[in-house]
Amino acid sequence: LSLRLRSWRKALSPRGEGIPHRRRQLCPYPLRVLRDSLPIKTNEGGGRRHDADHERAQCSYYRGKPGYRAGDRETLLRGWWQCGHRGARQGVLDEARGEIETCGDGKVVSISADVSTAEGCAAAFAAAEEALGQVDVLVNNAGSSARAPFVEISDADWQADIDLKLFAAIRLTRLAFPPMRARKWGRVINILNTGAKAPPAEGAPTAITRAAGMALTKVLASEGAGDNVLVNSLHVGRIESDQWVQRHAAENKGRSLEDFYAEMGRTLPMGRVGKAQEFANAALFLASDAGSYITGTAINVDGGLCTAM
Repeated sequence: LSLRLRSWRKALSPRGEGIPHRRRQLCPYPLRVLRDSLPIKTNEGGGRRHDADHERAQCSYYRGKPGYRAGDRETLLRGWWQCGHRGARQGVLDEARGEIETCGDGKVVSISADVSTAEGCAAAFAAAEEALGQVDVLVNNAGSSARAPFVEISDADWQADIDLKLFAAIRLTRLAFPPMRARKWGRVINILNTGAKAPPAEGAPTAITRAAGMALTKVLASEGAGDNVLVNSLHVGRIESDQWVQRHAAENKGRSLEDFYAEMGRTLPMGRVGKAQEFANAALFLASDAGSYITGTAINVDGGLCTAM
């Protein structure tokens, strides 16, 4: 599943004041559905699998306007994150779109596509360009969580994971990259997970596919640097989202969601679970001119959870 949003060329100033963007920009944000946010079924080998029938991309595009306040920015980021992590159903997209539209008079468009296919990527990208114009910022984050013992993962499982998480990023970036280089300005942000750096046992296929996404990031960064097209990756840890709300509801232990988060946080170096906006802030920084000398990096947004740099 994915969510794409229009964002600003400018981030916040050091004092937290909104800085208007200088040109039109389109920010496709394919937001991934984290583990347990999709129905789970058991494959023939006994491994747990997310239902591939639910791996459709839902896309929302946002066009900004000059003069956004910090509060408007928070509203935008809240809608950006909540929509993606609530499954990105069309109704959820429309709700997020309405919230984003209250930030100003910018144009917001919702587009649904299956980015696990070449045809779906092409259709989504063409629809976005037709509706809003050029793509200046691309955030690749389509996916689901899939893991099992290595010997139980079938060829079909591997191919589905690669198509959704790796080829979606390849295909969308291949469409966005040439015009970005021609304009001498562009941003590509690949949203991965910490398993890309420190793959756990039974972490395949997701950890393998995400590691390939990190290699893709470095290749693209090297090719785009001379044309001011910056490519980085963000590696998500444990962040408050509907994924955990669903898991809390399923455990049925009678404790509050706050207590659930608190217990999870005690196992993390910072002693708490991350906020949705904290992750979105990192993406916004990289998408803006504030991050204009950063490319080829793989940044953990995990509160110190991953031991790998």
